[in-house]
Amino acid sequence: MKSGTKITVGVLAFVLAGAGGAAYAATNHISHASSSAAVGDEDDTPTLVVAESTDRLPFDTVADWVGYADHVVVARAVTESEHPASEEEVAAKEGYIPRTVTLHIQQTLWSRPETGWPPLHVPSNPLKLNVGGWTFHGDSRAEFVVDGAPRIEVGHTYIIPLAEENDGRWNPLAPSAILPYDEGRIGIGEGKGIRSDDTSALATAVWGKTAAALTRALETTQAEPAVAKYRNLAPDDRFAAVVKDIEATEPPPGEDTDDHGAEEPQEDPWNGAEDTLEEDPTQGGD
Repeated sequence: MKSGTKITVGVLAFVLAGAGGAAYAATNHISHASSSAAVGDEDDTPTLVVAESTDRLPFDTVADWVGYADHVVVARAVTESEHPASEEEVAAKEGYIPRTVTLHIQQTLWSRPETGWPPLHVPSNPLKLNVGGWTFHGDSRAEFVVDGAPRIEVGHTYIIPLAEENDGRWNPLAPSAILPYDEGRIGIGEGKGIRSDDTSALATAVWGKTAAALTRALETTQAEPAVAKYRNLAPDDRFAAVVKDIEATEPPPGEDTDDHGAEEPQEDPWNGAEDTLEEDPTQGGD
């Protein structure tokens, strides 16, 4: 049985409370989760809470990955640990339990250029990520996952576009940028928050293909000029500069921007990169 609910400020406090919860919120930018769906068992007790979140960096297209990621890796989740809820939540018998997953990086599929970009560092291996944990009410727990994203569970493999943060931590472009990758095929494996009708352009194009197909697309695609303009900046600063440029070009409120019938050109979000995604039968998944 399924039941719907709304994520309120109180639920957001679950995520933000405690050191682990604060790290999860900061890492995955769950700063204004607006709604959630709760999947429950027969007595309507939620077993999975799916929450919306903001994204750290753009990830919809191959050009986005090339413009903001430092490395794209294949990593397998090997262990997990949960962190205690806050004293206030324990006393209230409801709150959020943070979770950290340790992943072993098995392969680096792509790394950005070094010339003209910030120094290229190597992420730690194993890699630790703060990911969705559990909400709890009394003795009942519900798994917590970001809408559009895998939950990241032990025993499963993923493709992750990593970007170094200004403080040296490594995190994905966004939770929803992470792709399931069991059995050597993109889209196979754990994806509890992923909906087939709402995936990125990149994910849609590579679904069912091998990592080699994604690597070819990354190697033959350039960052958008508006992004490459700031390639000397760290990823988060780069995005902030691009947003600032966009805001500077927006017309003042009330200004007539109607093109009065002029037809707008149709842009291809892949920038032609889909032509590189033909499967190579001579190459395996990894």
